[in-house]
Amino acid sequence: MSPSLSSRLPGVLSNVAAVTLVLVIALSGVALWLADPIPVQTVRLAQFDQFQRWHPRPYTPVAVRVVDIDEASLKAYGQWPWPRTHLAELVQRLNEAGTAAIAFDVLLTEPDRTSPAVMAQLWSDPKVGAVLKRLPDHDQLLSKALMGRNVVLGTSLSRRGTSDAPIEPRAPSVAPDKLPYRIVSSGASDPARWLHGFDTLLSPLPVLQSQARGLGALNFAADADGVVRRVPLLLRVNDQIVPTLTAEALRVAQDARNYLLRSDEAGVQDVRIGGVTAPTNLHAEVWLHYTRDQPERFVSAAQVLKGQTDPKLLDGHIVLIGSSAVGLMDLRFNPMGHIMPGVQAHALALEQLLTGQYLQRPAWASSVEVLAMVVGALVVGFLALGTPAKWATPASGLMLAAVFGAAWYAFVVEHVLLDAINPGLVILLSFGLASGMRHLVSEREQRWVREAFSRYVSPNRVALLVAHREK
Repeated sequence: MSPSLSSRLPGVLSNVAAVTLVLVIALSGVALWLADPIPVQTVRLAQFDQFQRWHPRPYTPVAVRVVDIDEASLKAYGQWPWPRTHLAELVQRLNEAGTAAIAFDVLLTEPDRTSPAVMAQLWSDPKVGAVLKRLPDHDQLLSKALMGRNVVLGTSLSRRGTSDAPIEPRAPSVAPDKLPYRIVSSGASDPARWLHGFDTLLSPLPVLQSQARGLGALNFAADADGVVRRVPLLLRVNDQIVPTLTAEALRVAQDARNYLLRSDEAGVQDVRIGGVTAPTNLHAEVWLHYTRDQPERFVSAAQVLKGQTDPKLLDGHIVLIGSSAVGLMDLRFNPMGHIMPGVQAHALALEQLLTGQYLQRPAWASSVEVLAMVVGALVVGFLALGTPAKWATPASGLMLAAVFGAAWYAFVVEHVLLDAINPGLVILLSFGLASGMRHLVSEREQRWVREAFSRYVSPNRVALLVAHREK
């Protein structure tokens, strides 16, 4: 091997190693993105949350109201659960106010423990017990209050989990042909396979369910960190599709019957409820675009029961009955960094459905992010290898700014969620390692020049050669 070739060979090998390193970084980023482990999801969702804090959805007054069983209501009417007579009176007053639909974000699955027949068992005096047994049952009174009114009751879905204890699956207590809703699907694929699946369904008392206009699941789609970012419109119990409270409240308010699901091999595309067509993700979920806290969204249940609420606040509205009281344990984390009552998520989803202000993460979003990751990592890596740092650094900064700027523009203007954090991290890693490789190769070449010429020329001339290697 000639001396000149042997002297160039380490440099050639170094360049090959550097190019290989850039390619490995890009491919590793793609592999990690496809695997989508919890840390990658966490970083992506953290960026989405930050965008919401920087640019929350402007609140537009819409016909959605929350009747809040708040601390003041509990103080005025006693601890929860209330006697069903209070709920019957609440339904009566809301109906008189002209509400379009009333949806209970509470479970009414057990008989009222304060009903006269139940209380009679606590009295040893037979005369008192006989009088109590002649009084009307509280659940029957609530059932009569529901009769002929647009009321949606909540159900609860659950999974078997990992427990070895046998759990008997429960289907809805109403036959499919007698359910208040009907599921119609269109498309080449079975939409049920894309929905979040559960094994059991806990229904309201039959005496109440028989008079309800709708039945909706209260379940959310919380992420691994417990933050509620999406609300499903439809879920699956075994092989049966069931609507959520949000979907049922909207359906009943419109006096509609059908849910129309449009799906393909990529998942659910949208869900039509009456006159509203909601674009969803592949699991039939709506991404929530949060507003800042709006006290006018809530009305105290105590004020409604006392007749102290302006009817204009309720007339024509979809009313959700829920609780912000800490003791009732229906509090959730939201992307704004606050704790909120769970019923607020349903209210936000309904507001977006009625105003058409959707926040979306389309199926093509992942492809765009992977493309940005690969192209960015290769361009920045090769720039760092082939150009001086004074040019490569600002060029890499511009690349990162373009990625984050595109994601911000998509969120603010198009209401589309694109991840810039994970592609940005891969681009930074590519730049850092490629720059480090260039520095190592440059240091080795300078050391070779010093060792080769220091024995023949003066130190000043060696320094000149190191500074100007082209000579």
